[in-house]
Amino acid sequence: MIQSNKRIFKFSILFLTLFIFISAFYGCQKKESAEELYALGEKYFKEQDFYNTIETLNKVEENELEKDKEANRNYMTGYSYWQLKRFDTALIPLKKADELKPNNEDYMIALARVYDINDNFEKSEEYYLKVIEINEKNETAYMSLGNIYLKKDPPEIKKSIEYSKKAIDIYPDCANAYGNLAIAYDMMNDKEKTKQYLKKAKSLGYNNLPAIRDIKNK
Repeated sequence: MIQSNKRIFKFSILFLTLFIFISAFYGCQKKESAEELYALGEKYFKEQDFYNTIETLNKVEENELEKDKEANRNYMTGYSYWQLKRFDTALIPLKKADELKPNNEDYMIALARVYDINDNFEKSEEYYLKVIEINEKNETAYMSLGNIYLKKDPPEIKKSIEYSKKAIDIYPDCANAYGNLAIAYDMMNDKEKTKQYLKKAKSLGYNNLPAIRDIKNK
């Protein structure tokens, strides 16, 4: 009986030691595992596999990565939610990315676009203007502001024209900027300029069908 108890005791000690060793080993591997998940999530993101990007990157717990990677993890997650049309959900990680790494143009552009989609034009305008403060040659920000000013109630047509033309000055083949101008001049009942800018926009691949139909039906 005593021999049996000793064997049980030794087995228990061995099991406990093995358990502690395994726990310590995997605890040490925690950061490496986060790095591996980040790398895999980044791979899915580059392949535009947005569902697996989210599934993979959401397995990484907060503060397991260095700051820049944590910011980019949130950006990739938020961008993926946006592409999957989960617009409200996209805002949370995109805002976190912007908090962790302010003044990143890509992060702010994505955040501005999602605010725009959610009809929060004031916040969208705020972020696009921040982008211009950082980079006055960012034609996407100018073009997008031109579009936002058309959607405001009431529309700010002069501002839309101003910012759309700035986008074209930077990038002469900016189809959406010409589209903005066609809509703006249509609102002003200037048929000649509306036709001129719509023709140019379409020649560059402008495909805002509702806007095109609306102009042609007037």
